[in-house]
Amino acid sequence: MHFPPTAPSKTVVLPLGFLFGATHTRGPEPRTSSSPSAARRTLAKGAAAIASARSRYCTLHGVTTKGGKMDRKPGIRQVLIEHKDVESAAQCVQAVQAALARVGIEAPRPTRKKILVLVNPYGGIGEAVKVYKSIVAPMFRIAGCDIELIETNAPLHATKIAQTLEINQYSAAVTVSGDGVFHEVLNGLLTRPDWDEARKLPLGFIPAGSSNAMARNLNVMFPELATLAVIKARNVPMDVFSVTQNGSVTYSHLQVMWTFLADLDIESDRYRWIGRERFTVAALIRLIWLRTYRGTIYYLPAEGLGSDEYMQGANDSGRDHLISKREGFHAPLSADATRASLTSATSNTQLIPGSPSPARLSGPTETPHHGPPRLHTAPDSPPYTSWPALVDSPFSFFIATNLPWISADFLTSPSTRLNDGSLHLIWAERISRWQCLQPVLDQGTGAYLKFPYIRSERVRAFVLDPKGWTYGEKPRAAKPGQKQGILDVSGEEIPYGPIKVEVHPGVVNVIAPEWLDEDEWTTMAM
Repeated sequence: MHFPPTAPSKTVVLPLGFLFGATHTRGPEPRTSSSPSAARRTLAKGAAAIASARSRYCTLHGVTTKGGKMDRKPGIRQVLIEHKDVESAAQCVQAVQAALARVGIEAPRPTRKKILVLVNPYGGIGEAVKVYKSIVAPMFRIAGCDIELIETNAPLHATKIAQTLEINQYSAAVTVSGDGVFHEVLNGLLTRPDWDEARKLPLGFIPAGSSNAMARNLNVMFPELATLAVIKARNVPMDVFSVTQNGSVTYSHLQVMWTFLADLDIESDRYRWIGRERFTVAALIRLIWLRTYRGTIYYLPAEGLGSDEYMQGANDSGRDHLISKREGFHAPLSADATRASLTSATSNTQLIPGSPSPARLSGPTETPHHGPPRLHTAPDSPPYTSWPALVDSPFSFFIATNLPWISADFLTSPSTRLNDGSLHLIWAERISRWQCLQPVLDQGTGAYLKFPYIRSERVRAFVLDPKGWTYGEKPRAAKPGQKQGILDVSGEEIPYGPIKVEVHPGVVNVIAPEWLDEDEWTTMAM
């Protein structure tokens, strides 16, 4: 390659894994920019400068990181190269595009299906449209991606879109939002009549909300890194879970919260204008008036094959990298084995005296629905009343998490993986304000799990029957119009009442970057 005489020849290192495009460009001045503060400006100029093939200049486009650290704001590097003629420039562009295809882009540009991009202009602190226009759209254009853009305009709009989507027209569905819209898309796909085909559509997440837990779990905390991952199109399986309540079934990806954390999450919505600090403000307010809830929990422990045996049978792309070999990990049983295990448990366990009537938890007759089959929480499943239970106990802390991080800052379960076939049930019974605050102060390491008052269990399913709350020892009846309590599913409030929850291993595919190393979360907790 020949550099123009106005600039000395030099070697510029752009790792192929972080290169996302090569384009014909109007010259003639060479430029290179890697400053994080100039990333948006550089991208806009780069996308605007794309020229036809009749140019002897080409530009290489890549994402740069500081010392390889993914938790620091990345930059955009663009290197202009002058060739001796138009043909040489064309050959350079084609060579780079071919190399990119070999490291993960799913198909050559002319044959790749379009990407559906859903932008939530109202989520978080209202940054989604700005993020899309200044970072995401220019990167997609430079990479040659065909995009169909839809802005959501109301709650559940994304669910309706996912339920009516022509799946075979798209290579992926990507949300530019917080966790709420991602939850809506996932639930929409899994409640379609053709859910078993729809679930194969890869799902991408580009952070533009106030919590961005999904981005943290995929280690793409910045839009530049998340968009790069979408362009590379590396897919990995992820567990989801179902929530059955009042005869209806919802599917989600992140967590189920009750008590202190649910109060904090949902009540913090009134402080959205503050941004991510809204959670801190809500925590301080709720600690002053700390509530203790009463309720009953049944849970089905995750018992079965050891992790090494499960690893030998894994054949999904990327699965061997993402499933941890940690001690004590139990992988999913087959449907027959699970039913046999549960039937055995039923015959050997006595119903706990004083437990609530199964009729209260069963709710009304279920309406017909579509989605992954439920082995443990369907109407015809073996009875859950034989599972281990905590009956009419006081709870100050409760979460069931499907992923390690429940927000960008809170590492709730360091040992949880995208595809480990279990939920991590974590709870504490009546505890003090200081004890309740400690997990919040220790958000980044997960070390709170070692506190003596924190209990946890790996489960395949659980049933929660929540009751009212107290400030002290005496129960307080809810005032007219006042909520009896809050149930939170992946950041969205659901009606307060009995629920049945079950994990569904590896049901969906998510777009994950090649640098994702889930064992890093366990290391952070050591």
